[in-house]
Amino acid sequence: MAGTKIAMTGDYKAQHRRLAKYNANFKASNFDIQRAYAEIPIFAELVSMAKDAYGLVSVDYQLGGSIDQNMDIDFKSIEGEGTLTLEDIKFKNFKLLNHVAKKADAADLEKASFNKIAIHSAIKNNVMTITPTTMKMAGFRGKLEGQVTMDGKINVGFRLGLPPMGLINIPMKITGTADDFEISTGKFKEDTTFAEESELNNLQPETRRSRERDSTRLPRREGGRVKDTLKSK
Repeated sequence: MAGTKIAMTGDYKAQHRRLAKYNANFKASNFDIQRAYAEIPIFAELVSMAKDAYGLVSVDYQLGGSIDQNMDIDFKSIEGEGTLTLEDIKFKNFKLLNHVAKKADAADLEKASFNKIAIHSAIKNNVMTITPTTMKMAGFRGKLEGQVTMDGKINVGFRLGLPPMGLINIPMKITGTADDFEISTGKFKEDTTFAEESELNNLQPETRRSRERDSTRLPRREGGRVKDTLKSK
């Protein structure tokens, strides 16, 4: 799949007619990010930037969550953590990166290669939280952190260190969605309103109803003979 072998372990258990739980650990190295975006739906949902990325990535992630009665993944229920490594990536027509480059007057950033950059994140209550990640690209030094929701909202902080040595830093806040966002100067601040709990979390496992015993009883036996319970008038 996606030009590589994926090592995966996990389990699945039905909890309810409307609910099943799953856990999965998966690991894959040096696979084509465009193929993964096209062939693996959950990857496309969790790594939306892959649409404009070209090259190789690796992933090592653990996920758990719920599946609804239609056998669809409930993204709000996903919990887990892991690392996405940009092994050798370039972006083309990536609107967000292009606007950051213009904001910082750093045109070379638009054509930068991203190599060996490990991005650790954790997912809970509809929010992927990106751990502060440092990187080097096209002579620039950067630091990325923030939040991305499963339905596409972003609240990201990016600090760009200008050459030489990255001594001059430009802190930026990026909010909105990947297609409709605002970039302003300032530090990243967590948005607590992003968290949204899945409705499936409130469903309790069904208890199995025991089968009722057949209430029909044979007449009692006395002395090896069936006792006649009928009384003549």
